[in-house]
Amino acid sequence: MKKIISFFREKFDKSLLPVFALAAAAFLFYVPVLSFDYTWLDDIYLIFSRNSELRSFSFSDLLKQDFFLTGQSSSYLFYRPLALLPWIIAAKLAGTSLWIYHLENVLFHIAASLSLFALMRRVGISEKASFVAMATFLFSVTGAAIAGFVPNLSYPMLLSFINLSFISGINFLRGKKIRFLFSHLFFFMLGMFTLETAVGFVPVFIFYALFVSSKENKSISMDSWKTAFGISALYAAVFMLWYALRKCAIGGGMPSRDFSLVLDKIGRASCRERV
Repeated sequence: MKKIISFFREKFDKSLLPVFALAAAAFLFYVPVLSFDYTWLDDIYLIFSRNSELRSFSFSDLLKQDFFLTGQSSSYLFYRPLALLPWIIAAKLAGTSLWIYHLENVLFHIAASLSLFALMRRVGISEKASFVAMATFLFSVTGAAIAGFVPNLSYPMLLSFINLSFISGINFLRGKKIRFLFSHLFFFMLGMFTLETAVGFVPVFIFYALFVSSKENKSISMDSWKTAFGISALYAAVFMLWYALRKCAIGGGMPSRDFSLVLDKIGRASCRERV
């Protein structure tokens, strides 16, 4: 036990104490939210009306269902298995009691704020400015909307995954260590399975890799282009995996029709293999 305590004492950065204190204060600030009732908006349909389906849901079917658990095949359904997972767990633990759903929102909001602070520090922004940005996000109107409205859970989840992916990507660009590349892609994949809008992260990071990170070397070298091209190919692989699973689960193409026959064939082949 003493060895464990001494290990954490050595690893813990005391300069981060105000950051964790702020996170704890935010949790206490949002505690009253746990007693909030249904708003009679989206939460009635997403949580209350289909609570029996959520409680009886099998985790092995998580990648096989659309976000609304309709069991239908349509281009216009959402495929967001990770966004659905916290609600399934909450329903199994507390049924229609809303406190646990609000608790998930609060915890993910705090996690997103911590990841925002970590990302800002990683890109070289001062500790003070990062702390102020984190505090502003924690106690902003956006934070209140996330904590108070259960259907907003997917947004802090997405922000957490994308921030962690960005941090891992920066570490990879600076050290070229494969483990950071894997974690970069892993968190990006988690983001894709939470909200499909995570795809918007791709051009942002490619721009960073080419025009921001390369400034450390005073110019955009051929290695920078090769790295950007290689990462783009891996992004495409992650996207094709997401698309194939989506195709197999809910059928149809993308909401704006199939933009590629190749992706269609990959999706159908994947379904045939699983059958």
